This record gives sequence, structure tokens and C-alpha cells, in this order.
Amino acid sequence: MLLVLLVILDVVVTVDGRRIEGKVLRDDERGVELQVRGGRIVIPRERVGKVIRCPTAEEEYARRRKDIKDADGHYRLGVWCLQKGLRKEAQKEFEEALRLEPQHTGAKEALKRLREEEERKRIGRHRDPAETKLKQKGKIPKGHRLWRLGEWRLSTDLPPKEALHLLKVLNDFLRRLRKFYAGMVRAGTKPMLVLVFSSREGYRKWLKKEKLERFADAYGCYAGPLHKAFVFACEGRVEAFLMHECMQQVWVERMKKRGVRTPMWLFEGMAEFTEGWWDSKEKKIVVGRVHKRNLAVLKGAFKEGKLIEWSKFFAAEKFDDLFKRNYDSQECYVAYAQAWGVYFYLIKRQKGRLMRYLRALAAGKKPDLSKIVPDLDKLHSKMRKFIGSLK
Repeated sequence: MLLVLLVILDVVVTVDGRRIEGKVLRDDERGVELQVRGGRIVIPRERVGKVIRCPTAEEEYARRRKDIKDADGHYRLGVWCLQKGLRKEAQKEFEEALRLEPQHTGAKEALKRLREEEERKRIGRHRDPAETKLKQKGKIPKGHRLWRLGEWRLSTDLPPKEALHLLKVLNDFLRRLRKFYAGMVRAGTKPMLVLVFSSREGYRKWLKKEKLERFADAYGCYAGPLHKAFVFACEGRVEAFLMHECMQQVWVERMKKRGVRTPMWLFEGMAEFTEGWWDSKEKKIVVGRVHKRNLAVLKGAFKEGKLIEWSKFFAAEKFDDLFKRNYDSQECYVAYAQAWGVYFYLIKRQKGRLMRYLRALAAGKKPDLSKIVPDLDKLHSKMRKFIGSLK
């Protein structure tokens, strides 16, 4: 540990010359109240000769800093600041030492240790005390750590920094969803649980335990009855897949009433739409962003005549039946791209109708699809033109 606290004491000198050390809590016409080892004492005013107040650590720091002009001086002052518990000031001094002398070894090491301690504290604040209980119940793997931020609970075997990054992505994602779907995403007291696995092997093993083998070849899934989302941390795309599965989780657990079945084209379409919000280059969420990969697939499918027949597409009760659960097939890529394309088209061209449709579903009703897609032939031609205009 870098931090060593030294207590700065005040001194009360009594009329008979005694010196009593402590921290002055009160000094008025009645007397002086001191915090001393073992408790508090009050010295009556008539017995007080004088009160010697020691400068605060902040005051002493300001005094010492005035005359420092070299890197060594700032480094030594930084060490003194750590001893007094002035961590921000210590960091400032180490940084100033490095500005004056970029290769100052002591300042480099001290700043590194200071930042590592701050990072450990920052990460530690998000550890979830429910971890042991959930492991005992078999809700999360024994090799996982459990993290909590806002309405999300994340179970993962990824390193702490990566776990915290994903938690922040989820928190930002939920905030943006509430703004985009105004009035539909209610707050919940029960946190939503997400499991992220560092390897496909671990992901498949846990899905087998949960009896969800049908999704073993997918990159993630949401299991409504279990109230959990599962994601395999595919390198470079974990955030996008996480947003996909968690959009479905938010829809079921924060938006939709029980007993109402959401059409699968819509369920996957809205998930693909939000998956596209993740900008992997900028490492941030961009609401309404075009899903580049889906756009390329969809343009190719229109050109080659490989779209799934619209009546079959809208009628599918299990989305993966459209591509026979072959997640590496062209049919799979087209199915998800088609779901994204329809949803993106409706958002851009018929947002009012789509939002009314979603609100009706969220209220437990069964709205008529023809209210937003009245003619499949016209939809095809309009979609072709719309997709062709995107870049």
C-alpha cells in the first residue's frame, strides 16, 4: 500500500503549562472540546492558556509547493502527500515531476502504483455480494465472478477490466433505449442477469447444463423462462452480440407483459437494429447506426434473389427454423439481415406506426401486422429501393 496516514494534532496549553494534544472539535466561550485517544474531553475556558492549531494537510501542501522548481522536489512532495492521505495532490506532483523530467524513475513507479490502486478500488466497487448465493443455487458458473451496475448483473470469467467495460456498455445501452423507446422501458427492481463466457467451449457447456443446446452454435441467446441472456465473447464483436441478446432481455423483462407472444421477425429485428448501434472502430454506441454487415448481406440477397419468402418470414414461430439452426449458413445471415432490414425500414419510413404497434404489444394486446405491413409485394419493392439507398 502507498497510503500511510499521519494524524496532525492540535495542542491546548493550559494555564498551569500542561500540553494536551488532540484534534480541536470546538473552541468557544465555554471552552475547548478535543478529540483525543480514547474519546473526547472538554477543557473549560478558564483553564485554557492558548490553543495551537496545526495547519491542515492541504494548507501545509500549498505552503511546501510554493518553492519547488525541480522534478525531485515534486516527487518528494508527492510522497509526502501520500503519507498525508492527499492522493489527488500526490498524482498531480508525480505528473509534474514527469513533465519536468520524463524519465524520472521514482515518479514513474509511484504514479503507476497509484493508478493501479485506484483501478482496483474502482473495479471492486462493482463486485456483487450475491455471487456466492447464486453459485450455490447453480445460477452462475463457479469459475465466474459476479458484477453489478444499475439494473444489470454480469456473470463472467473475463478479466475485471473487460467485465467493467461490458457493464458500462450495458448501462449506457439501457439509458439510450429508454430515450429511444420513450415511455416503454420501465425501471425494474430485479436486476437482469447476463452471462458472458470467454470461450465457446465454456458457453456450450453451460448451455447444455441449462438444456439450451439448440443455441450451442449461436453467438448468444436469451432464455425467457430463465430470465438470463448468454453470450460467447467472440473477439471484437462481444459488445454487439451483447446488445443483441440484451435488447431481447429488456423487451421481455422491462417492456412486455407476460402472456403475449412477440412475432419472431420483430423480436430478432429489433435486436439486430440495436446490435448495429455498436461502432467497433470508435468503441461506442451510435443510436440508429446502419448495421454495415447486414446491409451488405441484404443487398446481395436482393441482387441474387435469395431473400426468404416474405409470408414464410413473417409467419416463422422459431426464427432458427428459417435456416435449420445452421448458424454458419448463408440462409442464417440472410434471415438476420432481413429482420434488421424490415425493422430499419419501418423505423425510418413508418416510425409512428411501428411505435404504436410496439406499445400495443407492450400493453399486452395483439396488434394486426397489416397495420404496418399491409401489402407484401409493395413491401418488397419499397424495401429494395430503401436498402439500395443506404451506404
